[in-house]
Amino acid sequence: MYETEFTAEELTALEVSSTEKELHHERLGNTDWCFCSHCSEQSNPASCICCHEAPAVKRVLERLATQHGIEVQCIVDHPGFEPICLNVFVLEATYQRSGAKSVQLQMSKFMLRLNMFICHFFRSYWLYFFRRNRYTSYRSFVEWCWGRVGRKIRFPLPSCVVVKIREHFESPSYTGFQPPSP
Repeated sequence: MYETEFTAEELTALEVSSTEKELHHERLGNTDWCFCSHCSEQSNPASCICCHEAPAVKRVLERLATQHGIEVQCIVDHPGFEPICLNVFVLEATYQRSGAKSVQLQMSKFMLRLNMFICHFFRSYWLYFFRRNRYTSYRSFVEWCWGRVGRKIRFPLPSCVVVKIREHFESPSYTGFQPPSP
């Protein structure tokens, strides 16, 4: 269904070696590894990554500087970040375009209606709305920086991006990065 738009070398660069995993454990409990000053402490060592450490994100920042003469310290300060990742109207269109009209979505809509009918009308709707927009926002960011990736290809997003998206689309609990299931 999805075709990758980057090379095999870039895919292998996404895989974390055992020494890098050990390095990530040293990152827990601090933000000394952050270069952009927007990252925060993460509970998962794999999520302790700054936007300046992801080659695809650095390319987006370099493109902004070379093509438009604008230099920003962090990807969340990029003029394209808000419209691509935080604008609810763009996210709604992206969600509809992504082909998310599966049986699971139909069941989600049924469950949403049921939840709304029962006592948690506003709370259920907003939790569903924020969760869907957060998910779509993460996907939009990945497409913007890496292009289309396959379903089983997952990698942690920069902490600054996760923090900004979570600030915008809050939730009482978050799943965090999970590697793909075999």
